[in-house]
Amino acid sequence: RVEVEAGDRLAVAGEAATRLLVVLDGRRAIVRPAPGGDVTVGVVGRGGFTGEVSMLAGRPSLVDLRVVEGGVVLELSRDALLGVVQTDSEVSDIVMRAFLLRRAALVAHHLGDLVLV
Repeated sequence: RVEVEAGDRLAVAGEAATRLLVVLDGRRAIVRPAPGGDVTVGVVGRGGFTGEVSMLAGRPSLVDLRVVEGGVVLELSRDALLGVVQTDSEVSDIVMRAFLLRRAALVAHHLGDLVLV
């Protein structure tokens, strides 16, 4: 469990995505830096989780994750996430579906590339 404050950056586009965050309280904005200005592509609130398929491959994040409203997050390292995805099919289905839909949304808005999973 980690307390975060408004304005904190929890992930930075271009840096390795190393953790999944479950939002226990507050809100996080998912922001894609762009030459013409940053684009907010989503907001994650209580009960939601962050991350996309780049995390599973250990690749750089395509987006920034910024704290809009302070609160508490539960951190899950990439290795712990891989362990859960490999051993719990129900959780794996939820996480993979969310990750793939998020990537598809980025691609649809010309903010990311296709990834073979």
